Order: sequence, then structure tokens, then C-alpha cells
Amino acid sequence: MSANWDYSQLVKRASENGGPEMFLALLKRASKAEGRLQGVVAGGIVVGVGIKGYAYLKDYVLQLREIGAIAEQGLLEGMREAARAEDDETDDPESPASR
Repeated sequence: MSANWDYSQLVKRASENGGPEMFLALLKRASKAEGRLQGVVAGGIVVGVGIKGYAYLKDYVLQLREIGAIAEQGLLEGMREAARAEDDETDDPESPASR
């Protein structure tokens, strides 16, 4: 049989690293470290996107509030002008509203 098949390579690597138990422990530690690194990278991406998303949403909400305030102000001014025009019509003795 060939000494180059997967199991023989695994046994050789395990014996070079202190036996099967030690080799398995090394693999677990390396996998956890790699997972932590991937988690940090993924977490950083999520946080970065979250911060950018929050900033965008905050700006969007502020713009909506500003637009709402402008619209409200315009509505109030229009209502005041209409009320003034109505008052002017009732003060004018020649207007049909005062008859």
C-alpha cells in the first residue's frame, strides 16, 4: 500500500505533534483561533455597516423632520393668510360676505 494516502498522512502529522490527543487539541485551538479571527472581521463589518446605516438613517430622519417643519410652517402661513383674507372681506361693507 502507498504511504501517501490521507490516513497515513494524518497519523504521521499526529505523531509529529505529540500523538493523536495532542494533535486533535492543536487542531481545535487553531480552528477556534481562526473562527475568532473570522468573527472579529465579520463583527467589524457588521458594526461598520451598522454605524454607517445608523448615520444614514439619522440623517434621513433629520431631513424628514426638517421637511415636515417646513411643510407645517407653510400650512400655518396659508391658514393665517386665509383667515386674514376672510377678516378683510367681513370688514369691507361692499363685500358679499358682509351682507
